[in-house]
Amino acid sequence: MNRLFEILLHSRRTDRVIDKRTHAALDYLVTGYFFCLAGMFWGRHRRAAFTALTNAMAVMGTSMFTDYPGSLRRSIPFETHGKVDVIQAAMAMGMPALLGFSTSPAAVPFHLQAGNELLVVSATDWESRDEVGEEQLRTAV
Repeated sequence: MNRLFEILLHSRRTDRVIDKRTHAALDYLVTGYFFCLAGMFWGRHRRAAFTALTNAMAVMGTSMFTDYPGSLRRSIPFETHGKVDVIQAAMAMGMPALLGFSTSPAAVPFHLQAGNELLVVSATDWESRDEVGEEQLRTAV
């Protein structure tokens, strides 16, 4: 597992074009995506709705406490967040199988999002700094 984290988080084979601020925005968009999926599946496919809500809460919970712009409290280091992202991608991919709907069309959005998550992880610069200092933003308001 450590080798997988090393490849996804630190390999120089891909350009690292996503900084902290962009990654934060993408995480909140993913949270919204999963909440929308939950609404779409609500009443039609309980296991898919549960999977969507579980993933939404995992991404939102991690995002709210990661050391990046837009979080409530910066207690999770950004690189640790990347490791959690890999685990969340596995959760999005694996929950349909675990809950018995991996061959259903309802599993497709989760499989696609898992792939998307791994692309974002591999394109994120885990050593990036905030472009605009948070202190400057706070004093400006």
